[in-house]
Amino acid sequence: MSSGIYAAMAAIMRDVEPICKARRNAQQGFSFRGVDDVYNALHPIMAQHGVVCLPECLSRDAAWRETAKGTALCHVTLRMRYTLTASDGSSVSGVMDGEAMDSGDKATSKAASIALKYFLFQAFLIPTEADNDPDATTHAVAVGASVDILGAPAPAEPPRAAPPKSARPTAPASGTPVCPKCGGAMYDNSARRAEEQAAGKPKPCPAYKCRAGKWNKDTKQHEGCDGVIWPAHGEDDTRKPQAAPQPPPGGSDGAPINYDTAPVAAVKSAIVAGRKRKGLTGAAEWHTWLTENSFPTAGTFSESELRAVARAIDDIPF
Repeated sequence: MSSGIYAAMAAIMRDVEPICKARRNAQQGFSFRGVDDVYNALHPIMAQHGVVCLPECLSRDAAWRETAKGTALCHVTLRMRYTLTASDGSSVSGVMDGEAMDSGDKATSKAASIALKYFLFQAFLIPTEADNDPDATTHAVAVGASVDILGAPAPAEPPRAAPPKSARPTAPASGTPVCPKCGGAMYDNSARRAEEQAAGKPKPCPAYKCRAGKWNKDTKQHEGCDGVIWPAHGEDDTRKPQAAPQPPPGGSDGAPINYDTAPVAAVKSAIVAGRKRKGLTGAAEWHTWLTENSFPTAGTFSESELRAVARAIDDIPF
């Protein structure tokens, strides 16, 4: 290998200016240098000295995680190799890891940008005022809430599928708070409510709040289920509400249904009630039950199949 690439890198290091931390992380209140700042500083200098940078992804690991507020996040870790090549064909390579989380489809691109940024920082020793750069977005991740989305189990914890953002929460286990609107799990704010009452706050928070709802800080509106539980007059704030009663066989109101003549909407409601009653609210449990009862697990049910599923889930013989 000739020394052309090393001479070119040394020239770039002489010409590059310090990159100040002009950007701000709104969640944690610190300044950082973005990847665009690195591009703007290095692009003209690398072009002047005839150096190009080519990326190669060596490995990618991805897992679903959940924030403390219940939001599903895709966590991606990349191992990247970057090759710097001079105009005479000489080159040198380096490896850098990058990781990022995102609630949409940007986790991989974020991780790649972070890996490239830090590779360039370290390859050219670009000056900065401190080494404290977790980047612009920060997520508070709940302990133990992760699963490998590529098929391999996450270390030291069982895999579980991350719910889509719009999914309705499954009914909680017996004895836990139940949302009065959607029947899903709730956040326990009873301790916080007691603290706010003790501090004399005029309008303390509700004791329980549905996990399916969230506040959109961009639109300033509440999205999803807005179910809450306020303690009744004179009730102890720390007392948890009773679990929702299991729905009886038949429709959601318990009325008997003739599955041969009932409207399709009523049959669908009966299936939903039956799934709750049998603990089949999860996708995996429902798929297993359909398989065991010789029903199709893919596609859309025909009307006759819907009526057959309703009979089976109500334990009505054919």
